[in-house]
Amino acid sequence: MANERKAARSAAEAGWHVSRYNISAKEPETGKTVIVNLLTGSCAEYSPLELYLMSALDEISEDHPIIGLLARRGAICNFDELAAIEAESHIGVVKAPTLGLVLCPTLGCNFPFHVYVRYNVHEGNRDQMSAIESFVEQLAKESGNEMSCVSARVVSSEPATDRESQVQLLCGAEKAEVAIEVDSSRFGPGRGAFCGANNTVGATVDHMGNLYQCGEVVGEQRFSYGTAREWDPARPLATASNRDMLTCYLNAFGATCDPECRECVWLPHCAGGCPHMRLFGEGRQCVPYRDNPEAFVLASYAKLSAAQR
Repeated sequence: MANERKAARSAAEAGWHVSRYNISAKEPETGKTVIVNLLTGSCAEYSPLELYLMSALDEISEDHPIIGLLARRGAICNFDELAAIEAESHIGVVKAPTLGLVLCPTLGCNFPFHVYVRYNVHEGNRDQMSAIESFVEQLAKESGNEMSCVSARVVSSEPATDRESQVQLLCGAEKAEVAIEVDSSRFGPGRGAFCGANNTVGATVDHMGNLYQCGEVVGEQRFSYGTAREWDPARPLATASNRDMLTCYLNAFGATCDPECRECVWLPHCAGGCPHMRLFGEGRQCVPYRDNPEAFVLASYAKLSAAQR
């Protein structure tokens, strides 16, 4: 009898519900609906039947085979997603499985690990994105290093202003276009648009050996929290010479305390925006394509389809 009662439960009664972090768009060629789940990093086409079953969780059994498929994609879930995001943010701060380094400069060296070359995109060089990526690929082949190009938009900051006169910030439309191109190319599980400044998995090293949480402020020593010689990632706080500078970034994941961010579908993707801007700049910065989720969905789907060919 107990088993019969359990089988009689609907999926909704068993706790299953549609994810609050789904965004969708119609694929122009097939007419099918593409859903991106921003929490799990999934991106897939859904048939009309799958969409119907997803909308009828209060009518179908919890044992229906569609439940497993939708759950693996993250389109439905049976847990508190916001609580999971909060927990993940704490885990990322206190337990880092690896340490990634951004070295300035990076060229002319042979590294025993993967090197990410950051390319800062602004109005004057946005048309060179593809050429830069091709150059890094060729450089990797010639040098024998494992290298890949990581594009990032230049933000309004003192270093950006002081770099060179031709560094001009992207306008609204350009910013959204470039951001979609960059963020959709690296979209995946745990790969949101946010950086690692509010955890201990990454550090940026300048030519003097000073360490920074934010790559945008390299060279401004007031934002440095220590040196490569003294800092130990296994004991990040105890070995930081400027502990307050490190802890302020680690505590900068304020998105889950921000009422607007808590209700926003983009939260697992942007994590509340740039930590440096929250701390020292213009405050919270939303993704430029916030009001155009369809464009992000279709760009992510196009990247995924191209990778699978």
